[in-house]
Amino acid sequence: MDDSNPERKNQLLRRLNDLRMIAASQWASVTSREPDENSKRRRAIVKKIDHIKNRVQSVPIEALPIESLNAQIDPIAEELKATQKKEDAAVKRAERRRMTELIRYEKAQAKARLQSVCAESSSAKKPNPPVGPSPALAMLDRIRAHQNIGIETWASDHRLNRSQIFDWKRAGGRPVKGKVSEDYARKIEATIWSEADRLGLKRTD
Repeated sequence: MDDSNPERKNQLLRRLNDLRMIAASQWASVTSREPDENSKRRRAIVKKIDHIKNRVQSVPIEALPIESLNAQIDPIAEELKATQKKEDAAVKRAERRRMTELIRYEKAQAKARLQSVCAESSSAKKPNPPVGPSPALAMLDRIRAHQNIGIETWASDHRLNRSQIFDWKRAGGRPVKGKVSEDYARKIEATIWSEADRLGLKRTD
C-alpha cells in the first residue's frame, strides 16, 4: 500500500482535528473550579492527539507510517466515545435531580398557598370582636347611678376583687387575658344581673 499519498495524510489530519475538537470542548470551559475526572482524561487525550499531529506534520509523506498512526488513533477514538457515554449519563442524572428538586419546590409552594388560603378562610369565619361596653357593664353603671356609689364600693360590697373589676371595666366588661379569666368575668356578670333583679332594673339591650 502506498503510504505516500498526500490525500491519505490530509484524511489523517482531518480525523485528528475532529477528535481534538471533541476532546477539547469538554475541558476548555473549566475555569474557576477543578476539572472533573472525565475532563482530565480528555485533556490528556488532546495532548496525545497534538503529539501525533506534530509527528504527521513534521515527517515527510514518503516516510509517514499512516497505518501505524491509525492504529494509535483508533484507541483514542474509543476512549473518547467511552468518556462521552459517562458524561451523557452524568448529565441525565443531573437533569433527574433538577426535576426532582423542581417538583419538590412546586409541591412546597402549593402547600404554602393552600395553608395561606385556609388561614384566610379561618380568619374570615371568626366573628368580629364586640364593640363598645358589654350589657353587663352598662347595667353596672345604672346600678351605681341608682345607688350613688363608686365602683370600688360596689366591688367591696359584693366581695369582688377591685383590681379585676377595674381591668374588666377597662376591657369593656369582658375577660382580659392574664388578668380576668372567663370564669371570673361570668361571676362578675352574674353578680350584676342578680343586683339588677333585686333593684328592679330591667335589661334594655
